[in-house]
Amino acid sequence: MKMKVGPSRWNKANRMHNQVQAATAESMAGFLNSFDPRVVSQVVSRADAPISRQAFRIGHTPILAIPEVSDYFGIKHLAIKDEGANHFGTHKDRKSLHVVLNTVNCGPRERNDALCILTAGNAGLSLAKIAAHYQLPITAFVGGEAISARLRAQLESSCEQIVSIDLEDRYWSSEELKRLAGGTRRSVRDVTNGVTRPFEKIIDEICVLDPDQVPDLILVPVGGGELFIGLAEGLKKLGLKTRLIGVTVRKDSAADKLYTKWNPQEDWIKDLTNSGSRHCLRSLDDEGLLLDTYQWLRRSATIRCEPSSAAAFCMLHKIRKELRLNEKVLVINTGTFRFESEP
Repeated sequence: MKMKVGPSRWNKANRMHNQVQAATAESMAGFLNSFDPRVVSQVVSRADAPISRQAFRIGHTPILAIPEVSDYFGIKHLAIKDEGANHFGTHKDRKSLHVVLNTVNCGPRERNDALCILTAGNAGLSLAKIAAHYQLPITAFVGGEAISARLRAQLESSCEQIVSIDLEDRYWSSEELKRLAGGTRRSVRDVTNGVTRPFEKIIDEICVLDPDQVPDLILVPVGGGELFIGLAEGLKKLGLKTRLIGVTVRKDSAADKLYTKWNPQEDWIKDLTNSGSRHCLRSLDDEGLLLDTYQWLRRSATIRCEPSSAAAFCMLHKIRKELRLNEKVLVINTGTFRFESEP
C-alpha cells in the first residue's frame, strides 16, 4: 500500500510518527514479522500499561490490508482499522474505559456515584461490563424496540437498572436522564454524548504507520457522531489533510444503531462538514446493497461486524469512481459487541 507523497504534506505527521515510534521502539522490535502479513499494524503488548487498564484489551487496534476486501470493492489501496479487536468487540470500548477511569480516579468529593447512558445496545453494554469491574452502577435508557432481545437480556444482567423511554416524540435532556437514574439521591453523570477524546487516539495510532501509508480518506459510520468528531479533532491537531466521509442512514435501516432522531451534537457535526470543509456526510439509502455488503463481510472477511458497521464499507461502492488515482482509503470497522460465549 505504499506510494509517493510530497514531504510537505506529512511534516507534522512525521514528527508525531517519530515521537510514537521512539516511545514504542522496544516493544515493536520484530513485531510486524510475527503476525499475518495482511496486518499492517497490530496490537502491541500492554505489559507497561497502568494496572487500572490491564484488565481490558482496548485501543491500539490492528490496521489490516486484506486483498480479498480490496478486490471486492475494487479499490487498490484499501485498509481497515479494526475496532472489533477491542475487548468487547466495539469502538465503544474506548469511550467506556475513558469515562469509567475518569470517574473512579476522581477525588471523593468530585467522584460521581453512578453513570447513565442512552443506548441502542453496544454503548450501554460495553459501559456496564467495564464499570462492573470497578463496582460502578450503570443505568441504561433504551427506546421501545430499539435493541434486540439478546442485548436487552445482557443489559439487564449487567446494569443496575434498565429504563425504557419514548425516543420518537420528544428529546430527553441530560438533566432528565440523571434525575431518572436516581440523581436526586446521589451524584449521577450522563455520558450519552460529548465524549470524543478517546476517539482522537485512533488518529495517533494511524500515525504509527510510515507517513506514506497514512490514508488520504477515512470512511466511518455516523450515529450520534462522537467517533466522527473525535477523528476530525485528531486530524486537526496533527495538521493532517486526510478527508473524512461520515456515513449516515435513514430511519428503519438495518443499520439501526446509526439512526437518531434527536442529536445534541448535530451543530458540532455541521460545523465540521460545512461547505468549506474537506469532511462531509454521505447518506446511504440502498438497503439491498447494505445487506449484501454485510453478508459478504460476514462470509468472506476476517473482521467482526454488524449492519451498522458495514454501512461504512457499503459506501465504498458509491465513492469508488470518485477516488483519485492511487488514493489511499481506510475504513473504520466499528465492530459489534462480543458476547462472553463468543471467541
